[in-house]
Amino acid sequence: MITFDEFGDLADRLTEELPEEFFEGLSGGVILDQGAKRHEKSRPNDPLFILGEYRREGIGCCIVLYYGSFRQVFWSLSGSELEQKLRGIIRHEFRHHMEYRACVADLEREDEDRLMGYCFEQDV
Repeated sequence: MITFDEFGDLADRLTEELPEEFFEGLSGGVILDQGAKRHEKSRPNDPLFILGEYRREGIGCCIVLYYGSFRQVFWSLSGSELEQKLRGIIRHEFRHHMEYRACVADLEREDEDRLMGYCFEQDV
């Protein structure tokens, strides 16, 4: 697994792939957090880690990427595989931002459906 600094450099490079317009209204930018974040509905024997998060807060909007969660989930991936996963998460979170700006909630519903699937597996 790459270091936190390498993760930050990679995240910077991947966000630079996106058009400038995607950053409009993202007043907090993209933030890296060293920690791991478990979802509140995470199971002890099958943890659900949050890799990235789009936040709308009083001071504005931002995207948070959790390095520790990536370490937990993707610890065995090669550099190119990790790059592919991080690119996907960054684009996922930017889609949340773009949909929020357009007053659309399609991706929120998709995420809720995936979470319901995870929670349903718990009950089976």
